[in-house]
Amino acid sequence: MMTMQPKKNWLVRLLCGLAVLLSVTVASADESGQQRLCATIDVSEVFAPTPTPQVLTATLSGTGEGWHFGSLTFEATELIDFRQFGDPAFPNARTVVTDGQFTITAANGDTLTGIYDGVGLPDPARSGFVNGTALARLTGGTGRFRCASGFPPFTLDINAVTLTEVITFDTSAQLFCPGDDD
Repeated sequence: MMTMQPKKNWLVRLLCGLAVLLSVTVASADESGQQRLCATIDVSEVFAPTPTPQVLTATLSGTGEGWHFGSLTFEATELIDFRQFGDPAFPNARTVVTDGQFTITAANGDTLTGIYDGVGLPDPARSGFVNGTALARLTGGTGRFRCASGFPPFTLDINAVTLTEVITFDTSAQLFCPGDDD
């Protein structure tokens, strides 16, 4: 029984040490500036031709709701390239989005800005719909978002007939300056 007690004490100390280490790791993650970036935005699109055939400029605007934003507005511009469609070199054609720039404005007027690129594929289950994914790079903002940074992905559910889409952010990114209250 004497040999059993030191092993139990060692195991208890190890478990306590691991618990302390885990709590420090979790606290560090919270203090790193990473916050949940959750927003769902209903957007309408307006297209304009460019000098390049099958490449259009899109202007997007919409409204939505988001964690850390409340009610929000969304404004963006991007280039959409449809040149893969009809080209036999691309049997699985997709749209390519480049040069995207967006501003999300929170209910209190603070803004979050970013740039993005992405792709879209026709939805095989829904005629006239495109499923898209994009990767943004947060470039900052104003107010509490002045230190925003990171690379949040987002998804797009596009109705190509009505030129509307739903944009969904559901990821983590640095939204606030380290040490700021959210």
